[in-house]
Amino acid sequence: MLAIHILLSLLLLVAAPAPPAPDGLADCIKVDSYNPPSNLPNLTQHNCFWTYDDLISWTTVFYMASPPSGTCTSSTPCGLILDIHGYSMDGEQQLSNNFRMIDRALPAGYIVIAPTSPYLTSAGPSWLPSYHRDQLIDILKKSAESDPKIDPNRIHVTGFR
Repeated sequence: MLAIHILLSLLLLVAAPAPPAPDGLADCIKVDSYNPPSNLPNLTQHNCFWTYDDLISWTTVFYMASPPSGTCTSSTPCGLILDIHGYSMDGEQQLSNNFRMIDRALPAGYIVIAPTSPYLTSAGPSWLPSYHRDQLIDILKKSAESDPKIDPNRIHVTGFR
C-alpha cells in the first residue's frame, strides 16, 4: 500500500497540472539549454502545456526536428509527422532510434514531433491509459491545423502502440 501511495505521489509531482494553453491548444516553450544526441544535432526540446476534457492540464516534453529555417511558410506549408514512443521510452529515444525517418522527412518538407507521455510508470513514460495519447494527438492536430505554416492535408501519426 505504501509503494502505491509513493508511486501516486511521484506521478502527481511529475505530471503536475500546468497552466492551460490558450484556446485549449498545445502551447510550447523551447528549452534553450537542451543538448541533443550526437546523431540528431538539430533536435530541439520544448515544454508544452495542454488541456483535455477542459479540466485537466498537463506539461509534456516534446522533441522536434524541423527543416531549415524559412522552409515552412504560409505559401509553402510543411507537413507534420507525430512520432509516438513505445512503453518505457521517451520522445528523444523514439527519434534517436528512428533517425532515418528524420533524414527522409526534413528534405521532403516535414516537421517531426515526438512527445513524451506525461504519465510515468515504474518502467518510464507510458501512454497507458491510452486516452492521454489520444487526447494529445487530437490537441496536436488542432494546434497544427491552426498554424498557417502546417499543411492540414499532410499530418501523419506513426510510432509504437
